[in-house]
Amino acid sequence: MQVKTKIALYMFVLLFFSAQSVPAFDDAVGCYYSDELKAGDEFTWATTFYGSGMLESEFAPTGITNNSIVKLEILQDPEDINFHWDSMSFNESQNYFNLTYGDVIYDFEWDDIFPFWITWTKMDFENGTSVNPTEKDWIYFVNDDFYFLDIETEVVINIEISNKVVTYDAFVNYTTDGVMSYFFGEIDQINGVMIQLEITIDDNGIISTVNFMRQNYTPRQVSWYFPVGICLLLIVPIILKRRRK
Repeated sequence: MQVKTKIALYMFVLLFFSAQSVPAFDDAVGCYYSDELKAGDEFTWATTFYGSGMLESEFAPTGITNNSIVKLEILQDPEDINFHWDSMSFNESQNYFNLTYGDVIYDFEWDDIFPFWITWTKMDFENGTSVNPTEKDWIYFVNDDFYFLDIETEVVINIEISNKVVTYDAFVNYTTDGVMSYFFGEIDQINGVMIQLEITIDDNGIISTVNFMRQNYTPRQVSWYFPVGICLLLIVPIILKRRRK
């Protein structure tokens, strides 16, 4: 039977399952990448920018430009290695991964953009439970704004799992600024590698989009700027209030 799950974050869910909607990673003790990843594996993504260009100018300092290629190489098998931030400094990840944006080698001193491309598939917590972060939590790695929300911010997140692919449709409306952000992403549930990610910023009618498309995978086609899934989600906007510890 095909596994298909839809998760919508409604207010009653927030009241009774707040940890599910905004995860508390402070209690994590172990972070593990998939044992499907092997030394020599290589993944590439094509970059395309649309619209006003404001997103392109923001990404440009990292080496990501229109038509550039992002490449991730697995240098060592990460199986059973705990990448938790208290167990391993972030720059030690360069012993296991090589990441380049165009001709620019990623600086592993910072973790602001690395989880776009690959994330853990297992997180262990102090209470003995474990989760696969691809299934509900990847959106929080993609954009910290999903944590730092106030009462005047509308958020909708929809997650669907089918054929081992996790699809995210997410929307943030910064109501006081006239700015809206749309996120559409697909990530492999088994190996934690991003399949595609599209980010659109609507700044008072000035629209800019970036799309990263994995080259060795055939993902679902999306409509630029305003995915149909997001339009449907806007019917049930949610207000979240969250402060990260």
